[in-house]
Formats: sequence, C-alpha cells, structure tokens
Amino acid sequence: MSCGETFDWHFTQGEDAVIDVTWKDENDSPIDLTGYVARCQGREEYQSASTLFDVSSTGGGIVIDALNGKITISIGNGTTASIAAPISGVFDVEVESNTGIVTNILSGKLIINPEVTKS
Repeated sequence: MSCGETFDWHFTQGEDAVIDVTWKDENDSPIDLTGYVARCQGREEYQSASTLFDVSSTGGGIVIDALNGKITISIGNGTTASIAAPISGVFDVEVESNTGIVTNILSGKLIINPEVTKS
C-alpha cells in the first residue's frame, strides 16, 4: 500500500474492528517504521469536532511492526458498541516519523452497522 490509499471500512457495532495496513515503497518493499508513531481517527463528517474513535500507537489501539512496515489498528468492542449505529463516516491513518514528517497512508469511508445479538 502506497501513500494516500483509500479503503471503505465496514464493521458491526459491538465487534472488535481490526485492520492491518502495510506501508510499501514504489518497489513493493515494506517501509521501515522504526521510530514512527501512528494514529487513526473516525468521524461522522470531516468537519465533526467529536470522534467516533481515536486510537494511536502511543495511547493504545495501534501496534506497529516496524521492520515489516505493518500497522495493526484495533477498535475494541466496547468502543464500537458505544457508537450509535447505523452510521457512516470517514477515517484516516497517519504516521509521523521521528523527524516530525506526517504522512496520510490510508483514508476512506466508515460504514458501521447495528449489532443484532446483545449480551
């Protein structure tokens, strides 16, 4: 996946929503993410002041496999259960190098369906 890729992320309220992103260069080789931080936010609209979810590699919810260029984003079931569904929105994933360069590596639409089975 190169910079600025798009992806529509579908998940159901109350489930663990997980995606893996591998950032690769023009030769399809993974980019070394040593020293990088990653963050991901979902919002109902681009301009929304509040977030549907907000995770990062420093605050939790994102794990970076630096040598393989892989970022795993996990939105826990407690967080997804608290989202009023059905709802659609937008999200993106940014990485920041240890020199402060911020790159958007993935963005797209969110489609969150209501949960049917309740505990």
